[in-house]
Amino acid sequence: MLDAIRWSSNELSEMTNEEIAHNVQAFSPAQLQGFKNNVKGIAHELQFARAENNDGDEFRVELFEATNHPGADVQIINMETGEVREFQLKATSYGAYVEAHFDKYDDTPAMTTSEVAEEHGFASTGISNEQLSHDFDSTTEKLSSDPEPEILDTVAFAGIVSLARNVRVLLNGEAMSEEARKAAVRRSMQAGLIAGITELII
Repeated sequence: MLDAIRWSSNELSEMTNEEIAHNVQAFSPAQLQGFKNNVKGIAHELQFARAENNDGDEFRVELFEATNHPGADVQIINMETGEVREFQLKATSYGAYVEAHFDKYDDTPAMTTSEVAEEHGFASTGISNEQLSHDFDSTTEKLSSDPEPEILDTVAFAGIVSLARNVRVLLNGEAMSEEARKAAVRRSMQAGLIAGITELII
């Protein structure tokens, strides 16, 4: 989703996560909804291309460099025959948007997110519009929050767990040399650091 956000405009492409968060927070509700729809559409294309290009068949998906390419979003290439077909991808819950595409570009096939495809009988990308919406909301929420306290809490907790283990060793009567005690402290610090980094990634 972050890739899609950065791809959505040249201005955002070079921003840090913090700068993107400040930019998004300045949007009005109407601007945010338009931004969300645009980013969801790009994320839909990226996810579809990634899935198709890693499924081991003869088809490869390439995205157009411009996100507003008229009539189509992706090219699907048959690597065995060289045939190239253009497709429009629609991330929406409304069949009317797909019908509007066919009204304007009747010779360009369309594929849609799974909900509207199932309801209206369109070809599906296998990607859920509801999940795209959830991913966008989750990503922008994480961008807007300060992760540092959470990470520090995780580091502290992991360190406590590691230290507690070594305390149990002492209470059980297992002798520890000075070097072993130092090693225990190092392990505690490493456990905290690893847990903190993992929390940030997740």
